[in-house]
Amino acid sequence: MTSFAGESHVLDTGPLMDYFVLTHQASTRHTWLRSHWPCQGPQNPLERAIFEGFLKSQRGRLLTTAGVIAEIQGHIRRAQKESKASTLAGLGSLIAFWDMVRDVFVDLRIREETPSLVELERETLIALGPVDASLVKLTQAFQGPSRRVLLTNDNALRLHCRTMEIPAQLVPTWIHTLSLDR
Repeated sequence: MTSFAGESHVLDTGPLMDYFVLTHQASTRHTWLRSHWPCQGPQNPLERAIFEGFLKSQRGRLLTTAGVIAEIQGHIRRAQKESKASTLAGLGSLIAFWDMVRDVFVDLRIREETPSLVELERETLIALGPVDASLVKLTQAFQGPSRRVLLTNDNALRLHCRTMEIPAQLVPTWIHTLSLDR
């Protein structure tokens, strides 16, 4: 079994959105969001349970950026428009979604840290854009005894990290290396 002692994990939009969408659907039985988000990470209840177990085992050692939250909001708004979920029931579902996201952030003690635009490496900013460049910078921030690992569904981002020798895992593949007994 893989040990994550001394590691923190930086969460990209894809893995967080997958987790939030599947958790929302499981708790509310509303499908409008799931039908408009192509989950790439945890695909079934077992994988979701494994990923959730991992997240809980990393309580207090999870990070993301404000840009990731903004991207999630953009996906939610598009799904809401496409699904016509702007009805009263859709509004209730949206309220339930953001309440759940806030609860998860509190429960898992997920920290938001966002490097400023001028702190980002110019080449990375141009190649990846500000959200992914911020994730790269945040992952680079702690190398050495307490390293950070980026968790993403974006293979291009993972490959970019690899060229920079930054630890990154592609969640749809990496999740199969985890087990329920964390």
